[in-house]
This record gives sequence, C-alpha cells and structure tokens, in this order.
Amino acid sequence: MNVRLTATALALALSGVMLAGCTERPTEPPGAMPPRAEIGPLGVAGVSAEIQHEDVPLLYTGDALSLTGDYTDVYDPRRPAVSWTWAVESPEDAQYSFSNPTSQTTTFTATDPADYILTLVVCVQGETDPEPECSRPAIDPEFDPALILVHAVTNQPPVASITVEGENTTVQVGDVVWFNAYGSNDPEGGLLSYSWNLGEGWFPYAERTSHTYTEPGDYTVQLEVRDERDESNRAEVSITVTQPGPEAAIQDLMNDVQALVTGGTLSQDRADGLLMKLSAALTSLNNDLSTDACKQLKAFVNQVKATVKAKKLPSATGQALIASAEEIRTQIGCT
Repeated sequence: MNVRLTATALALALSGVMLAGCTERPTEPPGAMPPRAEIGPLGVAGVSAEIQHEDVPLLYTGDALSLTGDYTDVYDPRRPAVSWTWAVESPEDAQYSFSNPTSQTTTFTATDPADYILTLVVCVQGETDPEPECSRPAIDPEFDPALILVHAVTNQPPVASITVEGENTTVQVGDVVWFNAYGSNDPEGGLLSYSWNLGEGWFPYAERTSHTYTEPGDYTVQLEVRDERDESNRAEVSITVTQPGPEAAIQDLMNDVQALVTGGTLSQDRADGLLMKLSAALTSLNNDLSTDACKQLKAFVNQVKATVKAKKLPSATGQALIASAEEIRTQIGCT
C-alpha cells in the first residue's frame, strides 16, 4: 500500500512538473507580435524592399525614370506580395508624379528641380494573421536598398566661348590662326558637340581647330555648342586679315632661301649672293627708296635664273623663288 501511494505520488509529481512547464511557455493571441517584416534599428528583418532603377547621374525635369520593386522574405520566400507603395520622402513641397504608385513597376517624373528621396514599402500576405506584413519605410539612403536619391535638374543651355590663341585678332594672309572652345561648358556637366563657321560655312570640328586665310578682309568666326539635350548656344569673334607688306614678303623670301641651304638644296656660297641682294632691297624699302629696291629684286631674279642654268638649283625651286620676287615687285610698283 505504501509502495502504491509512493508511485502514485511520484506520478502526480512528474505530471505537475510537466504541467508547470507547459504553463511557463509564453502564449500570445494571433497578431499580437509586431510584424516580422519591419526593419528595426537592431537589424531584425522579415520582409525587406529593394528598388531597382536606371543608373542616371541626373534626371531632367519632365523625363521619366523607370523603377522596379523587389523584396526579400526571410521567413517564407513563397509568400506573394499583396501591395507596393511608392512615395517621396522629401522634399514635401516639390511637384512630381508616379505613373502607378501602387504597382511593382512605375516611372517617376519630377516637375520641379530638387533632390528627391524615393522610398518603397512592400507588403506580403501574413502567415497566420490576415493582416499583411510590410517592410519598414526606408531611413538610410546610403545602406537601405528601399531608398534612392534622385537629383532632378532643369536643363540649361550650354555656354559657348571662343578663344583666339595668341590673342591676336589681326593676322596676315597665309598665317595659321588657332581657335579653341575650352571656355565652353554645360551647366549640368554633360558632353558638348562643336560646330564652327570660320568664314566658309558651318562644319563640325573638334574643340580646337585652325584656319588659314588666303584673302585680306574682315571675318567673323562663329562657334555653336550643343548639349546632350540638343540645347545650343553660339559665340563669335572678329578676325582682321591683312595683306603683308613688301618688307615682310622680302623677309619671308630670305627665310625660304636659307631653308634651301639647311635642306641641302642650295650651297651656302650661292645662297649668300641671293641673300645679299634681298637684304639690300629690304634696306632700300626701309629708307623709302623703292626704285633701288626694284633694281635689287631684279638682280635677285637674274641670279636665280643663272643658278638654275648652272644646275645648282632645281628648276621648279628656282621658278618658285622668281614668282615670289616678282609678286613683291608688283606690290612695290616696279615697272
């Protein structure tokens, strides 16, 4: 009898421990726990949203940015999304629009230029609770994939600027003049294309170009720059082209003769005689003795002919020197 009582007591005691263990397990009614979809400061995550978008450095006002939503459910990847909510966190007073703010895919269009913070909240069907579980609104633009920063700007026309290299806008016929558009820019930092009118019509050239004017006169050089949005602007500069005087032409002719010596086409002793006559003609012009200059240039022509006849100078080269000398004589007014 004592043994049976002891066994019964033991059974009751063990039963009491088990019952006590059951009563200590926490129980809460359905829906009492916070949604596991929230992303809290401690990093506890259930459903997390993600925004996929075009990689554009700038969004121009009026243009549409394509957006696609996605989500991760760490508890049950099979649970379907029941809602997508696109929103603008800031600025509150800017004008914008979503093509469909409650769809997985949408487009965002900014009417006002501003820095926009776009967010996405995704809700999935709850496991036991009829209420859906949702991702938490994004809070950190650097680490949160459910948030993106969009820099929207209104396109401004580009700035066109011409620089005449050497800052000399009065040049002579035959001079090479260089122009550049280095001072041009796009306010939004985009790429520019360049077109130039150097006096002979519009042509696409690089950011830097050159031109040689063959006739004296006043010329207007124009530059047109165009940005990636096809906005354009123009700049212009005036160039005066003069005919070089006979003094400059004689000096150029002397340089040509010396270049023949450097290139091995003409001997130095033959060149010395030619250079002496040209130097004398230059001195005469500087002293307003044009008649003497004409005689010395004629002597230069005769000596070139003699040098060619002696086969000490190629015929074509000699003819070029003679043509230059005769042009100078015409400028002076030689008879």
